[in-house]
Amino acid sequence: MADPDRRLEGAHLRLKKVRYVTFAPGQPVPEAALIDLTREAARVAALTRDQRLALALDRDWAPG
Repeated sequence: MADPDRRLEGAHLRLKKVRYVTFAPGQPVPEAALIDLTREAARVAALTRDQRLALALDRDWAPG
């Protein structure tokens, strides 16, 4: 799923189906960013298995 601001954690743990966001006590919660991530998660969840596979292959194939 797209995470341009790199707010999601969990990839470094090789979690395949879980990503999470953490905040320190007193840290402001970026509501707009969390809404965007929630919408992106819903978009990805609605994809077919083949569509998700195509996205994963595109991401793995991208140069750079």
